[in-house]
Amino acid sequence: MSLGFDSQPLDKKYSNVKYLWCRSEYPTEYNRMKEIPKSFDDTIYYGISDHSIGIEASLVCVARGAKLVEKHVTYNKMGSSNSNFDHVCSITFDELADLVKYSKLMNKIV
Repeated sequence: MSLGFDSQPLDKKYSNVKYLWCRSEYPTEYNRMKEIPKSFDDTIYYGISDHSIGIEASLVCVARGAKLVEKHVTYNKMGSSNSNFDHVCSITFDELADLVKYSKLMNKIV
């Protein structure tokens, strides 16, 4: 669930709601992601809604304890007539497979 631009979580009666850290910029430049929590275990955030290009920022978050990563996925980044603002930061299914593989590896290491 997005909190929009509000940093206050919902009432405690919604304890089953999970929050994702996010910058609402498409794509999110790496230098704009410096606010990513150093440890997700110490925040209200369960994971990340990642709008950066590639999978690197997502992997940083997994290493820092993110339990969930949300990325947009596309069939074809090249030659697409898709002009949606989020398409540039979408990953392919091969990149998604790499994200899963390396996330599992991170969880074994950390």
